[in-house]
Amino acid sequence: MFYILGTVIISVIEFLMIYKARAMYSRWPFLYMSIAGVFLVGLGSVPLWDSSRLFNLIVGMMFFINLVFFIIMANYMIRMSLWKDSTIKDVDYIVVLGTKIMSTRIPPNLKSRLDKAIEIYQKFDSRPRILVSGGFSSTNPKSEAEMMRDYLVKNGIKPEVIMTETRSLNTMQNLEYSSIRIRADWQNNYFPQILIITSEYHVPRVNKYAKDLHLRPNFVQAKTWKLFKYPAMFREFTAFVWYQRYTLLTTFLMMFVILVSTLVS
Repeated sequence: MFYILGTVIISVIEFLMIYKARAMYSRWPFLYMSIAGVFLVGLGSVPLWDSSRLFNLIVGMMFFINLVFFIIMANYMIRMSLWKDSTIKDVDYIVVLGTKIMSTRIPPNLKSRLDKAIEIYQKFDSRPRILVSGGFSSTNPKSEAEMMRDYLVKNGIKPEVIMTETRSLNTMQNLEYSSIRIRADWQNNYFPQILIITSEYHVPRVNKYAKDLHLRPNFVQAKTWKLFKYPAMFREFTAFVWYQRYTLLTTFLMMFVILVSTLVS
């Protein structure tokens, strides 16, 4: 009876942790991480050697799954908070990554990226080209890139300086198609110096994708209002998990087999 009750309590807490994750993390990410850490310590403190084998399996698997997600989330938050803008004297291309646009107006997160691009562009004596990247959505007749270009032109950037990439529908495609666009435009024998501008919560994932594509760009972060930052951070965490879904699934299955083998032996 004790083990049944313990399993029910742990399962209820686990359900609440998952059910409330988006709402709590989007408002108080560090509080949510603290609660998740306490729950993790609690699972690890269960005296498995004095419990039933089924209870051992349930608690052990829950502990391992929570530990993996906690490490991923903590790693993302640490990398984001410690990231420093690249220090460069000159660039050939400034690439501004788009974000989903649900109306005919530029959203705050994207406006921050474009304003940062204008600020950076004006600092260089040798004016680089600006590439805006973002495709079409079902809610807007214009592509993200076209709306970004219009915003830049309205704010003093000459149209001939701006390149558009209108095919991409996600971050990986932003990088892939922007790379193709730059290679087609670049006429020199040496590699161009590329600066990517995106929101600070977005940089760790973009850097991961860039490495997977064997790119070595520089980064400058555009600051985000806290009202939009924490919900976006949660989406970034879920994107990291989805990107690694096959690895995680394989790891969990292997851990399950190991736990079952240990308990039945």
